[in-house]
Amino acid sequence: MKLLSLSTLAVAVAPTWAANIGLASQEFFVPMPEELAFDRTFQQISSSATAPIHTLVSVTISTNGTIVYWDHWEDGFENPLNPAMQSTTEVWGDGNATNGCAPKAGKTCTDENDRLLAGQAIILQNDVDIPRNLNGSVLYDGGDNIKTTFPVAITRGAYAQKPGSLLAGATEVYDKGYGWGKEFLSPVGTDANLPTDAFGYVAMYCQAGEDSTTLAFNGNQSATLNKGETFVFEYVHVGDELSASNPIQVHLVTGDRGSKYEMRWFTLLPRGLYSRSFVAPVGNTKGGVELVLFNPSNESSVDVTYQWLDSGLRKSTTVTVSSMTNSLSTVIPTGSGAFIDSDGGDIVVLAVVDTVDTGDLYDWGFPVMPRDSLTPQVLVGLGFGCTNNECSDDKGVRSVVWVTSVEDADLYIDLDNDGTVDETRSILALTSNMVSDSNDNDMSGAFIFATETGSGKYGAPVNIAAAWGQNPDYSFANDAFALDLGTVIVPFPSLKVSKHAELANDINGDGLFGPGDTVAYTIRVINQSARNLAKESFTIVDPVLDQMTYVSGSTRYTCSANATSFSVSDNKNDTAFPLDAEGLASKCTLHGKGGMHTISFQAVVVSESQVTNTTLTNRGVMRSNLGEDLPFEVSVPLVMPTEAPTPGPTAYPVDSQSIVPTSGLVTASPTPFPIDTSPSAYVSLVPTIPPACMPRKTLKLSSTKTEKNLERY
Repeated sequence: MKLLSLSTLAVAVAPTWAANIGLASQEFFVPMPEELAFDRTFQQISSSATAPIHTLVSVTISTNGTIVYWDHWEDGFENPLNPAMQSTTEVWGDGNATNGCAPKAGKTCTDENDRLLAGQAIILQNDVDIPRNLNGSVLYDGGDNIKTTFPVAITRGAYAQKPGSLLAGATEVYDKGYGWGKEFLSPVGTDANLPTDAFGYVAMYCQAGEDSTTLAFNGNQSATLNKGETFVFEYVHVGDELSASNPIQVHLVTGDRGSKYEMRWFTLLPRGLYSRSFVAPVGNTKGGVELVLFNPSNESSVDVTYQWLDSGLRKSTTVTVSSMTNSLSTVIPTGSGAFIDSDGGDIVVLAVVDTVDTGDLYDWGFPVMPRDSLTPQVLVGLGFGCTNNECSDDKGVRSVVWVTSVEDADLYIDLDNDGTVDETRSILALTSNMVSDSNDNDMSGAFIFATETGSGKYGAPVNIAAAWGQNPDYSFANDAFALDLGTVIVPFPSLKVSKHAELANDINGDGLFGPGDTVAYTIRVINQSARNLAKESFTIVDPVLDQMTYVSGSTRYTCSANATSFSVSDNKNDTAFPLDAEGLASKCTLHGKGGMHTISFQAVVVSESQVTNTTLTNRGVMRSNLGEDLPFEVSVPLVMPTEAPTPGPTAYPVDSQSIVPTSGLVTASPTPFPIDTSPSAYVSLVPTIPPACMPRKTLKLSSTKTEKNLERY
């Protein structure tokens, strides 16, 4: 693990934002703004909680040469049509120190140092005053926007100065290509509590990724958010429904009001990602790990069977879960994971650690991942073994990584993600296997993958489920070295495909996509697995050029990031475009651990009289011998000459994202880079409060529901 940690801001200067961001493959928003979390959650659990909030955001790098773009909310987000980048926005890893470097204690920001390597864990820590002091204060905190050129893992955590890390929360952060959605249901609520009162407090934190996003709660009350803003629904009941006009991310925060210590954070998956089969990697008898089994059907009950190991023997229990209710499993014992399967309908599963006694000693939880979303490898985000990673007593780490495989497997552990396997284990299906780093107590940035038993490092892959969090067997009451938090480790797909568009010839110089313009498309395929993919192991199919004509002879192929591209011959059949019909097979080996192929081509937009849709959409799919079909698309606004505003920059790129580990997943396709012309994050940089962030509102949401407090920052 290569640890980078600092709490101060590296200031950027002003190159062109649009030119820099063109090939971003992921986009994130840091959830849980501190002022909102302190007021509406920490003080609800412990009235004696005091500020500041100690906030953590970790970014772990998967691939050498990654570039990270960090756009702070305090001065408003970047405008893609603005030729100059704001002074607070940072670009890490591009070899240009003038626009910032990833913070690293003891190292000067220079062009030479401005490089990101696989295995780096950039741990950003700030103490955030409450109320927030905005007099020039720019921090790494909730509400910030992050874009990356290669896939990364991001974790977000926080705890108050008092009572410290004994009342802490953390959550995995999904990029906008997976985990965001428009429809969500709450699987728990204050009306269906645990014996420890773990759900005495339930709130849904909803964050928008686009301007003018409207929310509806239980169908009868709406609110409008702009990009990066967060809205909170409190006193949530089981089955409460949230819908949005654009994709949002939702985090569920639960706790025991007045308990002082008991709190858990969960990321909610949208309806489109519900499933009938799940794998939970954590079992612990002392901590009383239990599963919440929620039936989202409005019509019928479902029978849910969960399996676990008892002294090495597989056992199972079947429970009937009524419509729009939840059920609890028995305790999943130490050394065992759990397989959960529904007999007929989709379900949602949460794991709750510490359901015994008062439930506030080792309290954390995580969303259990659907089996069809699992991958053969994971990249660990935040992986501290102790508070601030300081395990300075003689008891060692308190928090570990937990791994369960879907079948017997060999597990390979690369602690620094440097390509060298540090440990290999043979593990049995359904067992829960704990992993830690005895060298520095920190699993941040580790890369873990599995293959069939005896098949070797490059053998047939085996899917795994993983989580990071506190181990009850290693912790005790009033343990200041223990972090009472944990997260699921997000599945890390073997392959990622993305598509981008930019103007190649802007005939009227307005900087906008319009009739007659030439558009340059770029498709990137990234191999994130440990093994190489042979020539012709995948095919890119791009069947329809919407409202466009292909430029003959413009298709080019590049076999690695630093290689020279070569021309691809046009088709000899009905059309000249090499990517339509049967598609274009890969032209060379795609190397593992971040190898990338690039396919580019150009097309001309039809004349104004032929335009039928003011959105220019281009869709395709990558088919591979791994059995995965990965769809991708890019959409850009098509502006008629009579609609064109004052001339802007000559071009701006737009990207689309697609992370689809298996065919069972649904890709969210956000509108690329919505234009934001005002400081619209959850609070403004200026001392006065803008109308969009006026004081909280308490609204009656439904005559059949308890009154709920709604807050937006």
